[in-house]
Amino acid sequence: MISLPLQDPVLIITVIILVVLLSPLILERFRIPGIAGLLIFGMLIGPNGINLIPESLELTLFSTMGLLYLMFLAGLEIDLIDFLENKGKSFVLGLLSFAFPMILGYATGYFLLNLDFLPSMLLGAMLSSHTLISYPIASQQGIIATTIVTIIIGGTIIADVLALISLQFISDYANGLFNVAGFLKMLMNFTIFGIVIFLVIPRLAKLFFKFFDGELIIQYLFILALLFVSATTAELLHIEPIIGAFFCGLVLNRYIIHDSPLYKRIEFIGNSLFIPVFLISVGLLVNLAFYFKNPTDLLPLFLLILVAVVSKWIPAISIQKIYKLKAMEGSLIFGMTSARAASAIAIILVGHKLGLIDEIMINHTVVLILVTSVFSSSATQVFGKKVADNHLEKEPDKEKELIVVPVSNPSNIPALLRFASFIKDPKQNKTIYGISVLANVPTVQQKIERKKKVFKKCVDSLHSDHNYKLITRIDSTVTNGIARAFHELSASIMVMGWHEKNTPFDVLFGNTITHVLSKTNKMLWVVKTPGTKFNDSSNIHLIIPENAQFELGYNLLIQKISLLSKTLKDKITLHTTVTAAEFIEPELKKELKGYFQGTVIHEFHKNEIESLKVEKSDLLLIVSSRKKGMSYTRSYVRFTMKLIDAYPGQNTVFIYPEQT
Repeated sequence: MISLPLQDPVLIITVIILVVLLSPLILERFRIPGIAGLLIFGMLIGPNGINLIPESLELTLFSTMGLLYLMFLAGLEIDLIDFLENKGKSFVLGLLSFAFPMILGYATGYFLLNLDFLPSMLLGAMLSSHTLISYPIASQQGIIATTIVTIIIGGTIIADVLALISLQFISDYANGLFNVAGFLKMLMNFTIFGIVIFLVIPRLAKLFFKFFDGELIIQYLFILALLFVSATTAELLHIEPIIGAFFCGLVLNRYIIHDSPLYKRIEFIGNSLFIPVFLISVGLLVNLAFYFKNPTDLLPLFLLILVAVVSKWIPAISIQKIYKLKAMEGSLIFGMTSARAASAIAIILVGHKLGLIDEIMINHTVVLILVTSVFSSSATQVFGKKVADNHLEKEPDKEKELIVVPVSNPSNIPALLRFASFIKDPKQNKTIYGISVLANVPTVQQKIERKKKVFKKCVDSLHSDHNYKLITRIDSTVTNGIARAFHELSASIMVMGWHEKNTPFDVLFGNTITHVLSKTNKMLWVVKTPGTKFNDSSNIHLIIPENAQFELGYNLLIQKISLLSKTLKDKITLHTTVTAAEFIEPELKKELKGYFQGTVIHEFHKNEIESLKVEKSDLLLIVSSRKKGMSYTRSYVRFTMKLIDAYPGQNTVFIYPEQT
């Protein structure tokens, strides 16, 4: 006989998994976002609904993990360069998103609800916070990397930090600790927190990824450990753990390449398990039956909901007017910042422990969380789609892209395939072709089967979401086979490797590369293997010859360099001549924005390489040219030969753009 609420862990887990699976499928048919569905179903199956699921310790652990994961993902996905470029806008949004709810919340509590000074301040602090509960919706819509969402995420963390600092002041005041010593202690706590987050964790991450490259399980567990160490550090220092989780994601996003296998798994596990359980747990707290028994309490609830909505609408509209944003962007700000969840319930519960807030106000807050979360999810669904559609309209139509990678040495195959995924347009199909050329000998069929097995093993080691296919050709020479397969596939880009033991002369004039260049005019990337490590690079030194801007493939060259820079999250320094810089620098600034560091002027015929100032982990990105190209000069070739000879252990890639 099964009694309610369920006590068997297997039954509880079964119900939760079914809710996670079915609630979005059912409610999205009625145009209710999946996130809102999880909240509603949480309310229905909870202690105040049909009482299927109790509020257990195990569920609390999972929901806490989900909340921290949500904030961690927000920090991990944010474009840090874009965030720093727009930090002023984020600060203004955060300040307004804190100030208006704080003032209106205090006024409502003190003048309309007849609360005392401290409870009214606490109410204002609760309303001034917000949680990016609709973040997964924005992520699914592909707008996380847009400037407007970056501003929203930055504003959110500023508003929440200010709200939690306010809570600390209110708590100290209630306990008689509101003095200089208390303020200095809080300042010291934030200083220690900053040292751990911004100095210790990045160094640990860099060291760890250096020694455990490609080991996904260990990498994921390490990331999870850092997430909870950061949250625990924050809590020990009397800082809200969600702040620790967010900043942990922010400092680690430099070391986790977007769309990499590790990133995909972090995102997948969070969005499929931890975050949904957190949303369900929020729904469990809602008690609508209370208002049927106490209808007079509905008026204060409606008043609080109205103030909660209006106090986030004013900052959104203000930011839209101040920075002349589009109406859809202002509406998206309003939608994403209107939800209260984690910080709100934390602030109210602290107030309850201090004796400032009664249980009725706790219930008001929980219902407020449900209403604003559903509203936020719906608004983000509508306006996020408009922003996504507008973002797509701005992008010009691109030719179909197909990348091929000649493969022969098994030890180099994973590195070349991984690099090809870095420069692959994420908005086009994810297929990358490997090309294997074999001689026509009696044992060729056995060799083909062996090549397929080796290629599959290499692909499996990548744990990538890209689709890799092996094309086998039988030909008299390797270069003829590569060229024939390249033309048959109508490919647009080729990625090849050169061994780090080769001399500069071999690299620039080696038989295979030279012959391939002579048989196709399309873009060719030549990557040094096996030494180049792209997740360890700090900056990119882009060396471009005179007249490169006049080559046929110049526009694609700039696009791909920009994509590589943003994928690796590396800033670029341009090295070129005075004349070329006047043309190329504005293009790079437009494409790269905050990723562009500046220009160093060279006279390549003097063979001076001292001005490069290359660090050990930097990447040399050398644009070269076929002999008949407009940008080909012997002096530039001598310069590049001297450069790779001077930096034999450097991460290095050559690019030959498409030429006539």
